Amino acid sequence: MAKKETEETELPEETEEQQHDTETEEKEQNILSGLKYALSVILVFFLIYAYIFSQFQQIPGPLYGGDYYFHYGIIEHIYNGNLPWTCPQFQGEWAFYPWLIHLSVAIFGWITGDIFKSYVLYFPLLVVALSGIIVYLLGKELFKKTEFALLTTLAFLGTRLYIDYIPANFTATLMAPLFLFTTLKAYKTKELKWVAFAGISFGLFTLSHASALPVGGFFLFLLFVYMIFQGRITGGFDSEAGQWNFKFEKVGFGDSLKKALKTILLISIIGFIIKSRR
Repeated sequence: MAKKETEETELPEETEEQQHDTETEEKEQNILSGLKYALSVILVFFLIYAYIFSQFQQIPGPLYGGDYYFHYGIIEHIYNGNLPWTCPQFQGEWAFYPWLIHLSVAIFGWITGDIFKSYVLYFPLLVVALSGIIVYLLGKELFKKTEFALLTTLAFLGTRLYIDYIPANFTATLMAPLFLFTTLKAYKTKELKWVAFAGISFGLFTLSHASALPVGGFFLFLLFVYMIFQGRITGGFDSEAGQWNFKFEKVGFGDSLKKALKTILLISIIGFIIKSRR
């Protein structure tokens, strides 16, 4: 009786690129599944703020004074056809204040035909929705688990004052989380698209508030230092010798320096190109 020989077929092993693609797909599915719950949380706050904002008959600030009316004046300056980087107070001069929020609200005014409601209703509601999504994605990058990302979103939306229609709040609520999220993705992936996104968000961040440029620049500097020294300093306190002992790993330092320079310089260059539009 003839024996049948069984041939074992070996499945081809996945390449590193295929494994990376699989992991990326799993992460994206995990993020999207959690995003559905985040959108539910965002929707609740969106409806609450929509009700509050829709009640306003005037700008919620000191009558004809304060930052609310000052920035509303800049918005009307752009809404009436003037370039955003021109000064609304002195003809022929450059605008002193970064103009991103002012231009954004003016665009809503052009679309809707109602600059007042764009300022106190439409644009703030957009900020509520976008900031919630961005903070969820940032929380997911930082904490990995969907539960912590959702808690971060809930805590953020519950503590921000969206009624504050000035650049300081706009920057902290929307532009800072966007800058942090895209920069973190650029640092982790080293992918050119995320480096470009980080550069764009850095540029927009600097156009959102007068103090954003030094703050963003200092953050990029700290990230640069961290990238070149990450994992290279080892050691600690030697209890027997009674002193601190640290060792610095020099091997591969040049490669780390090049990668850090490439990432941070590209982000900075793109950001300053956008910032150069005053």
